[in-house]
Amino acid sequence: MSVDRAILFRLATSERLERAVRRAPRGERLAWRAASRYVAGPDAAAAVQRARDLAGDGVAASLDLFGELVRDPAEADRVTGGYLSLADQLSGQAGGEQAGLPESTWLAVDLSHLALDTDPGGCADRLAAIAGAAGGCRCASTCRSAPTGSATGCAASPSPAAPDPAVR
Repeated sequence: MSVDRAILFRLATSERLERAVRRAPRGERLAWRAASRYVAGPDAAAAVQRARDLAGDGVAASLDLFGELVRDPAEADRVTGGYLSLADQLSGQAGGEQAGLPESTWLAVDLSHLALDTDPGGCADRLAAIAGAAGGCRCASTCRSAPTGSATGCAASPSPAAPDPAVR
């Protein structure tokens, strides 16, 4: 990982910096303004609505949860719950207003959010549960290693005409 990338990664994952930004006058608002170009919303409901809006404009989207390098299996289980909720919406299993996301929407799962480094077997079980909830389609998994910056990934698609899961 280059020095610049290493510095950016440390800043992006720094709880101390996050606390300082939240405490600074207008810090959170300014941080959101900078991030809003890349982030669909402050919560899953906003992200789902944004995916619908983008689909209406003919643009594909992928949904992911924030987080990085989860090491605690209990925290990974909590994160998995968030992914399962999004997967239910993706597959149309969620009820009410949130039922069914557009066909052009993908669920992007970062394996480092599922404790890959400290609990590989549990990570595999968590990923299988998420893929099962998504109906085995429109789901992509990636893992970015902090020390090396290398990435691996795979995707499952319902058809060859499915959108590229990397589109955000």
